[in-house]
Amino acid sequence: MEYFTNRIIIFLIILVFYSCEWKTSTPEKYLNKNEVSKGKYKEDVKNLKELTLHFLDSIGNVTKPKSKVSNLETSIDTIFYGNDNKIVFLAITKMFNPYVKLKTGEEYQDGIDYDGGCFIGKKDSVNGNIKIIYRVKYSVGSDESDGYLRVKNKLGEIYFREMEYIDGRYNINDMRFWDSKVWEEAEIMKQKWKSYEEMKKKNPKNVYPR
Repeated sequence: MEYFTNRIIIFLIILVFYSCEWKTSTPEKYLNKNEVSKGKYKEDVKNLKELTLHFLDSIGNVTKPKSKVSNLETSIDTIFYGNDNKIVFLAITKMFNPYVKLKTGEEYQDGIDYDGGCFIGKKDSVNGNIKIIYRVKYSVGSDESDGYLRVKNKLGEIYFREMEYIDGRYNINDMRFWDSKVWEEAEIMKQKWKSYEEMKKKNPKNVYPR
């Protein structure tokens, strides 16, 4: 009986811990109330899994030297819908990383990394297609055996609690997020990539984005 009681207590402690991690600092009057149907949400989750992998791979293709880390799969954690067809979502990518050695029991195996980030994009109001335009600079990584949960909860802490206290930024469940600084940063990065693509045509071997 004591064994089961202890197990229940441990479970409740873990439950409370994770609940606190997700508690938002967004004032209630600013909470995002925009909703979509369950069917559309599921469809967006499915599409964003593939789009996010493609987006990350496209960035990785311009790095030098070529990385040996490969993206395996992505899970979409949360999506919010805003004004002017804007969207924001959290994603966690599972990556194979030969540089990480993960201990399993008494043996070490080629490791798995988990990388979590926040992405913004726009969804076409006619055909529903989504375009990812920017990855917000605050990300989370872990190569621990429980890395997925670590990343998931730290992402929640950053984007539902801490962003509220950074000048010019807001939590992603805050209606003010849609007019925040991250959209300006996305436009600046877009111009940098445009300049990079133009320079790459003239000097394909030595030009990489900064």
